[in-house]
Amino acid sequence: MPEELCRGDEATVPSPSNQGISRGKTNF
Repeated sequence: MPEELCRGDEATVPSPSNQGISRGKTNF
């Protein structure tokens, strides 16, 4: 479930946000 959310977020979020999401992936 988390992987799918992270994947969709990464594709939806821009490049700058991508890094933040990837890092916060564990926090999320």
